[in-house]
Amino acid sequence: MTNYKEKHKTLFTAVLLLILLIAGNGILSLLLEPYMGSSQEMWESYAAHEAPELICLGTSQGLSAVKPSVIEAKLGVTAYNMSTNMQSPANSLAALEIVLKDQKKREAAGTDTKRGLSGVILILDHEVLRTKRSDNFRADASFWHGRACVASIKERMTNAIRFMTSQAFFGKPISLVYFAPWTYNRSAAVLDNIRRKLSSDPDRTRDADGYEASYDIVDQSIPFVPASGAERWSLDHTDLIRPSLLKENREVLEEICVICKDNGIVLYPVVPPYPNCYNIYNVEAYRNMNRDMEQLFDAYGYRFIDFNAAEYEGNPELPRTDEFKDVGH
Repeated sequence: MTNYKEKHKTLFTAVLLLILLIAGNGILSLLLEPYMGSSQEMWESYAAHEAPELICLGTSQGLSAVKPSVIEAKLGVTAYNMSTNMQSPANSLAALEIVLKDQKKREAAGTDTKRGLSGVILILDHEVLRTKRSDNFRADASFWHGRACVASIKERMTNAIRFMTSQAFFGKPISLVYFAPWTYNRSAAVLDNIRRKLSSDPDRTRDADGYEASYDIVDQSIPFVPASGAERWSLDHTDLIRPSLLKENREVLEEICVICKDNGIVLYPVVPPYPNCYNIYNVEAYRNMNRDMEQLFDAYGYRFIDFNAAEYEGNPELPRTDEFKDVGH
């Protein structure tokens, strides 16, 4: 009888602790998590968007660099910007797979009246491409948490399991934090967080096509290094970053190429221009990494373009320094 009471007490305590843990997590998420982050905005607008014929994948460098409405006006195709902060190649691949899966569903239902996905702009960010996915937890978790806000319960569970058992996070305590979004997607403006949630005011930063307009202007007093001066700068500064394409990211880029090739999709691998490129990267290592990517994409018949390269310097079609919002965008 005593053992029964002890077991019952232990079970009751465990259940109580679980309830308190769930309640505490919910309260902290209410207080600290913004009503809508960039990833959630992207997925919610995508769910409401008509089937895109061209999408933009990649990091925040694509958020304000690729404007779907301009693409639609010039090419006559519907476009959507799926860029998110520090988006890993693995998540770019996942987004591409989701778009193609949705397309097949529409085709099966007979509701797809367009020609389907025909183009992908892939934003290549040297910083992310030299970073292990396991070191990019916050951005990765935010990406999937945003997707969960519009997904079915079945897909939410599938994606959560996929995330936690991925090679990057499986067996690591940090993977459990995925279920506590306030730890990786938070804002200290507690009262503002609560007000927006109660009033359902999302305070969106992206338009219906996923584009994020910006009216900020980068500090013009910063002496940015042009491509023509990069070699001299690298010789004088030995502490610059020496980027290289990680094997795990190379494999994902190749997988994206294969999927695009198999589905008749034209892939546009692009490094968008940003003013501090040569301020932070060793030019020799940077160019070697570019050659590596150029060979990778060329093997699949796709042309790699880096708008920071010397041949584009002074091109009137590219933004002036005062048209960038900060040093990296």
